[in-house]
Amino acid sequence: MRIPIYQPWVDALIAKAQNNQLRSYVHIGDYMERFWLLNPREGDPRRGLLSIRLHHTLRSDRDDAFHDHPWDNVSIVLRGGYTEVTPRFNRSNVFQGHDERWCPPGRVIFRRASTWHCLRLEPGADAWSLFFIGPWKQGWGFLEHPQFKTPWRDYLNFHGEYPPPEDSALYHRRFDGSKQ
Repeated sequence: MRIPIYQPWVDALIAKAQNNQLRSYVHIGDYMERFWLLNPREGDPRRGLLSIRLHHTLRSDRDDAFHDHPWDNVSIVLRGGYTEVTPRFNRSNVFQGHDERWCPPGRVIFRRASTWHCLRLEPGADAWSLFFIGPWKQGWGFLEHPQFKTPWRDYLNFHGEYPPPEDSALYHRRFDGSKQ
């Protein structure tokens, strides 16, 4: 699905983020900058029916590592674009390859929390998107083997991309929901 994008509105929203007029969320190294537009969760990622963030993706996912999310979500690409890559498995859960879809400005992407995907950007390119977050459903992580989900914190810490802030214990949960 693709919708028209009003560029003056996108320009104003990005300018607010770049001028620190939007409250930032935890940025992830050289991968992604994230800003809150609507955050009823305030310290508890399991509370609230809808949250909205502005994402500035700076590079492709590392090693095409597929990841899922804690919530059903919707992305709307505002500027730039990326290729979304999703794995393909047979009925026995054996990896059969992947599918790729180009996501230009205006593309609306609906994902379940359990949808594995990764983002690819051209070298030197970036992308801006709105990210709509539904109710919390699961812990999230990375698919390093078709039968094994690595919790996000373990994966990002291993790659040196996410030194978590001291006061964010509620965001540090195993994918079964228990505290780490």
